[in-house]
Amino acid sequence: LASKSKHSSPTHDYSAPLIITAPPGHLTPPYSTSAVALCFQVSKYCPSHPRWEHWGMVKSSEMLTALDPILPAVRDLIAPPDDTPVIQPFPESLKVAIASDQNPLNFSDHTAYDHMFINEMETKASIEQLLDEGEHYVQMLYTFRSVSRAVPMITDSNAVNKAELNRATFDILRPEIIKLKKFMEFQDYTIRTFCANIQHLVSPEARQKVVPEGLYDALTKVVDLLQKCDNLKDMKSCLNNDFSRYKRAFGSIRADLKDGDSLSEEINALQLFLGNPAHPKQLLFYNLRDALKRITGHEEVLCEMIEQCVSFLEEENYLLPDEKYRLIRAIPHLMLLADGEAEVEKSFNIFKPPKGMLNIPRLQKLFKRYPYVPEVGDMSITMRYILARAPHYDADTMEYYWGGERNDAQVEPMYLLDKQWKTFREAHSDWSANFTAGLNIVEDRAFEKDSASAEFAADITNICLAGIRLIRDISCAIIEQTVWKYTHPATEEKLKKLGIDVSTASSYELVVRYNYDSTELSVLVDAISMIKSMTSMLSEKEADLAPFIRLYVHSELQDLVQNNMMAALHRADKKKRPVMNTLMQIRTIAMDLLQGRRADEYRTYKRGGPSPDVPARVVGPSPTQLHLMRTMVRALYDEKSDARASRGFFHKKDLDSDEVKVMESFYKTSLSFPYLLALPNTLAAISDLGDLWYREFYLEVTKQMQFPIALSLPWILTEFVIENVEADAPLIEDIAYTMDVYNDAAKRALYHFNNQFMFDEVQAEVNLAFDQLIFAISDETYTYYKDMAACYNLPVGYKSRVEAAKKAAVGTKSVRRHNIPVNQRNLQLLGRSVDLNLLISQHTSNKLYADIETAVKRYEGSDLSHICELQSILSVLRTTHEYLSSSGIALDSFDAMVDVVNESVGTTSVRGRIAMHTLVTLVTDLFPNYSYNVYTQRYVRSLVPPPNRTGRTGNTPSHPRGNMGYGAMCKEMYESIDKRTRGFVGTEHFKAAISVLGKQCLPLLIEECMNNLEERLIDVDSYLKAMKEGLPPVKLPKYMFKTGGCYGIFEGLLKQFIGYEDLKPEVFQNFREVGNTLLFLRDLSDLIDLEDSHAFVGASPFVGIAPSKDKWEAAAGRGSMGSVYSASGDVTASPLYTLLDELRGAPAAASADFDGLTEAHNLYKKDVTGIRSVFKTALAHVKKTMETIGITKDWGTQATGSGVVEIESPSEFHRLFSALNFLFCMNEDENLSEEDYDEYLTDEEEFGHGFAMAGVLMIHCLDQRACFDMLDFSYHVLNVQKHEICAMPKSGGQIGQVDERMQLQTDRFVVQANRQRDVHFNLFSMIAAHDPSNTSRQLITYNPPPSDTDLKSIPAGALAITSDLRIMESKTASLSLDFDAPTSPPPPPRKAAPPAPPKRLGGEPTSNPMRAQPPPPPKKADTSSAPAPASRPPPPPKPAASEPPVPVKKPPPPPKPMGGGSEVPAPAPASAPPPVPVKRPPPPPKPTGGGSEALAPAPAPTSAPPPVPVKKPPPPPPPPTRR
Repeated sequence: LASKSKHSSPTHDYSAPLIITAPPGHLTPPYSTSAVALCFQVSKYCPSHPRWEHWGMVKSSEMLTALDPILPAVRDLIAPPDDTPVIQPFPESLKVAIASDQNPLNFSDHTAYDHMFINEMETKASIEQLLDEGEHYVQMLYTFRSVSRAVPMITDSNAVNKAELNRATFDILRPEIIKLKKFMEFQDYTIRTFCANIQHLVSPEARQKVVPEGLYDALTKVVDLLQKCDNLKDMKSCLNNDFSRYKRAFGSIRADLKDGDSLSEEINALQLFLGNPAHPKQLLFYNLRDALKRITGHEEVLCEMIEQCVSFLEEENYLLPDEKYRLIRAIPHLMLLADGEAEVEKSFNIFKPPKGMLNIPRLQKLFKRYPYVPEVGDMSITMRYILARAPHYDADTMEYYWGGERNDAQVEPMYLLDKQWKTFREAHSDWSANFTAGLNIVEDRAFEKDSASAEFAADITNICLAGIRLIRDISCAIIEQTVWKYTHPATEEKLKKLGIDVSTASSYELVVRYNYDSTELSVLVDAISMIKSMTSMLSEKEADLAPFIRLYVHSELQDLVQNNMMAALHRADKKKRPVMNTLMQIRTIAMDLLQGRRADEYRTYKRGGPSPDVPARVVGPSPTQLHLMRTMVRALYDEKSDARASRGFFHKKDLDSDEVKVMESFYKTSLSFPYLLALPNTLAAISDLGDLWYREFYLEVTKQMQFPIALSLPWILTEFVIENVEADAPLIEDIAYTMDVYNDAAKRALYHFNNQFMFDEVQAEVNLAFDQLIFAISDETYTYYKDMAACYNLPVGYKSRVEAAKKAAVGTKSVRRHNIPVNQRNLQLLGRSVDLNLLISQHTSNKLYADIETAVKRYEGSDLSHICELQSILSVLRTTHEYLSSSGIALDSFDAMVDVVNESVGTTSVRGRIAMHTLVTLVTDLFPNYSYNVYTQRYVRSLVPPPNRTGRTGNTPSHPRGNMGYGAMCKEMYESIDKRTRGFVGTEHFKAAISVLGKQCLPLLIEECMNNLEERLIDVDSYLKAMKEGLPPVKLPKYMFKTGGCYGIFEGLLKQFIGYEDLKPEVFQNFREVGNTLLFLRDLSDLIDLEDSHAFVGASPFVGIAPSKDKWEAAAGRGSMGSVYSASGDVTASPLYTLLDELRGAPAAASADFDGLTEAHNLYKKDVTGIRSVFKTALAHVKKTMETIGITKDWGTQATGSGVVEIESPSEFHRLFSALNFLFCMNEDENLSEEDYDEYLTDEEEFGHGFAMAGVLMIHCLDQRACFDMLDFSYHVLNVQKHEICAMPKSGGQIGQVDERMQLQTDRFVVQANRQRDVHFNLFSMIAAHDPSNTSRQLITYNPPPSDTDLKSIPAGALAITSDLRIMESKTASLSLDFDAPTSPPPPPRKAAPPAPPKRLGGEPTSNPMRAQPPPPPKKADTSSAPAPASRPPPPPKPAASEPPVPVKKPPPPPKPMGGGSEVPAPAPASAPPPVPVKRPPPPPKPTGGGSEALAPAPAPTSAPPPVPVKKPPPPPPPPTRR
């Protein structure tokens, strides 16, 4: 067929009938449409074909023409346009051919021609019919399965129905026995036919004639057929099993059968046929040999047949693999038939034949080259075993010369495919290039019927023929390697290397599963791909090639009969030679004369004259024509022919040497004509690799019903293709070619074996294999792109550093073209068109969903510190999604997939799994269980978890295995990267949260944090009210008491609060949660503002924002991005505005763009001055909450009439927080040594800076910072310590001197207080920067004079510090000091050995450990003031009437109020254990004080005032936790 209209011509030369075949049951939609379309395409070139009306498809008057507009649509139905590479053989759901691969008339039309081989043609026709029938029995025997195995046996339980069971068994087995009977009759008829032909050939008349090679070839096929049947009969033991069961059943019901006697005789004959005692094996061949021995001279005919087989093999006179191996198999069997009996004297010895009859060295060479030959399917034969049955064969002396086992090492490279693969690959590349170049010429040039086109047709036909021969050679190499593996199972040593137990491996596993290494599998896959690709190229272009092939064949025939034979015809006619008759017969059979030419032109032939014009037609000869021509030409130039006989010295031969060469060349060339004319059938035969699947021989040997899929060679190859990751063998594009082996097996089951159950088995395995194939290729594709994405997302430079450390390449992936098999949308498999892209896309999508689900579940099982890992995994998965989509896999958008897994599908749904888990971890884990550090801006999990708080433990599920998560290649590198973000929560985690959640989830997060903040403030208010009434009046001690004395006074006054059981678990904890929440909102606000700033800066040029310097500074002073925008220049000068002006006059098609750009412009154009940051909103919310719940009213600054600030017993919040801050800095255990103190945690390490943030924020909101800075207890101690360092020591001063234990506690307190004051200043500055409304202190800027040269004296209010440290003060100066600036902590004084620890508060009163002389008493006694230091303690206060405790929301009743010395506290039980502090890290090294002398400690009171009692002693805290 020609596929283009330019190949057609007004004269249609197609003489052969058009044949359209389709698989049974497969001509249904969608194939019916393709069938009609193909018929329409054929009708373009055969519009008047008589078969069209006969088929009833289209009438002759309704044929489509080349100009019909429906043809393009029809072509689209045949082959949908697809840009993907073709990696599968040309689909054959519907086979279209213009010639049959067989002779449909079986040479019955030879009588229409005048020839001399009438008897030979009749004989050949009968033999061909015999061979067709014999092939049916070969197929029957090979696929025969035991029927009796499925029939139940007769036992005692069913003995009652014995007669019925026997009858049913007989009826079931009867059809199988009839088959055996016909087979027995067939073999007998075949032997008689073969012997009759041999008898005819040994006759003297036949010996004088030239025997056609076709007759010898047909007899060779008969010998091969008989040996196949013989071996299959002996191999199938199930034949005897079914016959035995049939015989037993017949014996039980014989009396009930009418034809029992005839059936009995039949059973006896079958008994001798299946189990002959004289010849239990090879019965058919012994019968044939015995029949031949009765024919005298048969040895000579058999030797000629052997010589012809050897010549055919050496000259490669075959084009099909089965033809080659048929010749090889026939040689030893012909030798066995020709060999005489050894016991008979002077019998024919085939190994020592008469001279000139056989070429023994040539035979020995052949046997050494092919010691193992395929038989049928998975059966194979060993050549020396056949020869060993010959009577004259001596194994001891002949085995080496006839291919013994010792030759296996030499012949193994010839059988293994990997030794020949390089040659095949080079030949395949060369042929592909030549064929492509030829096709380009075919498509470019117009087809003309002339001599020039005939020359090009010869070239293109020779290219096709070279491709056919290359496919044949590769197929033969694959078959030979398979035979070698079948005859050489895996050795025990090889199994041990594979770790396989020899006793558990079956025989089929030894020859298939464990007998191929990776190199052999790789080469085998590539060889299959070469075969299938070449076949696909030839099949696809068969319609283009058919006209050229037929033009070439016609040209060769006419050139022979009208040109090359003219001289011989002229000479024979002139001299009246007998050869003239033969020459004229050849000329008459094939001659095609042009109009006006005469048939007897040879009579006017002159040597050297012009060559006659030969017609150019696109038509080939019929099979009978071609066979007769080749037979007669071969007989004409045969050495026995009269045409080559010498006529004397003065007479020429009828055929000279040149004419003989021409005829010999034509005979060899014409061998390929039948195969070229039936090109589709030839390609199907040489590319059939179904034997790789069939295993009937091993099923019979192992007594198995069927082998698992793991033992199937096609599946082993397919699995290897998917899992092979070698860089030098990218085989993934060969997946469809490998799966085509199943198509070959199914096709053979239907059309060759004609067996439905074999097709069902192939189909069942394909269904199972295809599911595994889709899973495997999807998994491999996903793994490949996952590893590529993980490697791509590694931090810059990280991979190179890892490679430098390991000194090896890591994260390297060889390039594999997964996009080629992935994009196959119409894979042809067992007659079905499978959309491979759709199936792989579904599996890959499911894997991606599962991977996202795994990442989300892993995050849900961990704390907030793993959100960076979640972001990293989602980033890898997003890149994987991009790679998969670019390769052709159809997937949903990645954001949509994440929304489905996150359960946040919907336009308004923001409560996804990730957002809810993030919110839960914030509220229940991060805020209550973490300690914040304002310097590092990180949250670190506290080592002491607070009671009654639930949170994540931080135990994360292990990484998923396989290709989930980060994949297998980069898993370790990402694990090391993720470790750096675990154990804390900081800015990078909040960035990841914003990236993962998106801005649409931030309002929910912020709102819930605000709600949590409001709840915590309510709890704080409850505890503050409870503690307010127990706060004692405190007056700041004078500086004369020095640091130790001041600390001792405050400690004595505030130590009562340590016994409050809810101080740390509730008060400090609620302060921490409030502070942690605010600090989180501050960090989140900074990140959001930074991202908005970047977006604004990026968008500003497009909307015309280019403010001047003055406007920018003015806008910056207002502190908002919106103010910057409003202060910008004219927006009408922006590029976006210009584009909008252009679109206003554009047509309606641009209206959508105009609307979108206008909306974007208006969005950035509007004033957003009122928008504030998240942190500012949080501060405003805190203020509003404090006002709502009454904190502002209860703890605000109380106005006095005189305007004097109350410093002794104020009721403002700053006084309570001052006490809490002092307790926060204190060391609870007074008896800790320096070594033990270094390993225990302080309150700062336990609660972090969130505690300070809460207090500072409330002080800021209540506008009490000035009072706090002035009246804070810890600040006062630090000021005293600073003054103490700067003051000049006085000789003999003992005021404020304390013992070593108290001094050690003071030093530790000073370190913590300094740290807290720095934190306070930092937090005050941060809050003031975001909320300057409460900053009541007015900053006054002092501008000094430009120079001091004109100053005569010190100005008023100035201090002059002389070199001797004396402070000179002007008499008129007014002192003004500013203590706002923070100072670095001073070096503590040297420590002394601590004394014995005193008893804790709540036990028996002890004397104050401070040993110092009391200072002078104050001028005015005040019961509410701090007790004056004295040598003895003041009298205890009188007890007062009991008052009910102030009710609170959550905490227990507060401690009882304490009057101004008039109440006596109730002592706490002595058995209450003091709280044990937890371990903390070591403090910084203690610096020495200024100067070379040690500073004398300040005196302290000898006793502290009695503590304020609490309701019940505090419970013992948890044991100390080491860092």
